[in-house]
Amino acid sequence: MGSAMTGPLVDAGWARIAAWKARSPTLTDEARVPAPRHPDGRPTGCHPFCLPATYAACNLLPEVREAALQYFARGAIVPSHA
Repeated sequence: MGSAMTGPLVDAGWARIAAWKARSPTLTDEARVPAPRHPDGRPTGCHPFCLPATYAACNLLPEVREAALQYFARGAIVPSHA
């Protein structure tokens, strides 16, 4: 899973995220597919720990997702993970 950020701790974190993504009841099958990372604004490969861009809002907790998206919209905030 390497990148500029690499090492056992980073790789273990990505593995945990991929495991969550595979089993989370809050994600659809479409949101589970591997997707590119954008470390410098450019997509790189497809990784099991990344959400497809169209499902980025799924990165927000379901209990606060709608309120957070409204908050972002009111402040013209483009969140990096939603």
